[in-house]
Amino acid sequence: MKKQIVAIATMALMTSCGESLFDTYKDYAGDGEIRYVGKVTNLTTTPGWEHIKVNWTNSQDPIVDKVEVKWVDGDKRDSVFLPAGTTDYDIQNITSGSTLEISVMSVDKNLNESMAQTTYVRAYTPEHELVQAFTRIVAKNYFLKNHLLLTFVGWGEELDKAYITYTQKSTGKEMEFDLTPEIVGTLHLDIPDVDSTKPVKLYRNGYLQGCEDLIVNDPITLNTDIAFDSEFKDELKRQFGYDQIVPQDWADNVETFDLDWDMSNLLDLFKLPKLKTLNLGKNRYVRADQRDDEEKGQSKLVDVELCDWVLKTMHELTGLKVNRYDKHYKELAAADYIQEINHDGEPKLDMIDLSNATVHMMPADDEELVEMGWSSHPEFLVDGDETTLWNPYMSEKSVEYTLDIDMKATHKVHGIRLVQSYYDDSKATYRSLSPSMVKVYKSVNGSYYPLATFLEETALGYSTGEVNYIKFAEATDIQYVRIVVNTPTFFKNYQVSIAEIGVY
Repeated sequence: MKKQIVAIATMALMTSCGESLFDTYKDYAGDGEIRYVGKVTNLTTTPGWEHIKVNWTNSQDPIVDKVEVKWVDGDKRDSVFLPAGTTDYDIQNITSGSTLEISVMSVDKNLNESMAQTTYVRAYTPEHELVQAFTRIVAKNYFLKNHLLLTFVGWGEELDKAYITYTQKSTGKEMEFDLTPEIVGTLHLDIPDVDSTKPVKLYRNGYLQGCEDLIVNDPITLNTDIAFDSEFKDELKRQFGYDQIVPQDWADNVETFDLDWDMSNLLDLFKLPKLKTLNLGKNRYVRADQRDDEEKGQSKLVDVELCDWVLKTMHELTGLKVNRYDKHYKELAAADYIQEINHDGEPKLDMIDLSNATVHMMPADDEELVEMGWSSHPEFLVDGDETTLWNPYMSEKSVEYTLDIDMKATHKVHGIRLVQSYYDDSKATYRSLSPSMVKVYKSVNGSYYPLATFLEETALGYSTGEVNYIKFAEATDIQYVRIVVNTPTFFKNYQVSIAEIGVY
């Protein structure tokens, strides 16, 4: 018995050191020796595009008759028998993004298998995160007057070839437009004579580090029904009450449109095919001496080059003309289709007489300050004098003020006129007291206050002395108007000031 144990230990040692002639191993059990088929070694895999190359070193065991390769892909299993001496196999047609379990075994004539050599690996497929991370190239696409208008996110180092296929409107021919790093580097492109009723597709092929195969991505079909950007949708909701869905009939037929506030870009104008007139800053009433105030007196554009391209293209395709008021969006390049205009006054509206109106403020002035003779003077908001200011005492924390204006009678109200406090250059630091946002509510009886505007919070022009007209969502017979405003930051504290609130 001792000799048998020594023999087994010696055999195990020889096998572990790789000194066995046939790379086999034996067990001693029951009636005697059990001999196993020699296993393969040095199993390696190389993932490729929808396939995996498998390599191994065969055993020198003379009883090996064939080699079996097995793989498990999720709930799918498959295998193949290969002639003895085969050292590689290519698993093809892998379409899932799963990690495959791959095993290779030696097999004798009686189909006895060796111990399996197993590894785990993923092929590159459309589901692979590195493939999905391929540069999309196109940021936005628009179809306008049989033109395909593109903006780009940029070219990627992984790309080898990219192109767009479309149908030519005039001939019906299938066309292919090659994209290059140089074209994409211009950040925008206009392809004319495109039939938008036929599919337009973007193709992107390239290579990934560690993969020798060309990655052939599925084509992307460019969408013809593109939603407005959130920034533009907010503007449409503020002006017209359009919420999640902008009526296509409106977009297809609107001829005049106003933009008054800071915008990232003007790309969404491409979705207005009949737009003839764009008014920039028409509804901001900045004082003449504040038109050069770049910090607060002028509305701005972020991507100016892109905005210039949009307006130039719109002018060429739709005949768009631009009216630019009071130097707003002054970053735009000078062009013959842009007319410079200065306001010569405010709109002529029927203002409601508020001489008998009262203003209730919450929170009220601090009682100790009142005893000392201090007042924020909420009554100054409706006194018809823009030189008198409502100005609560400075606070260490932000305060939300509610101002209820009781007109003492019911009036049909279309909106309010809010005038920012004016501070001349000698008091320029006080200009930060002007609020930039306001909430406006209305009431018939002074107890129920629904929102008066389409947006819960309305942007204000807050250059010093600026006049704001805030139109209600609908004209309503009411007696009360509620204004809710928060205190801006002022010298590490919080304070607010407004000159006048009128109702029209």
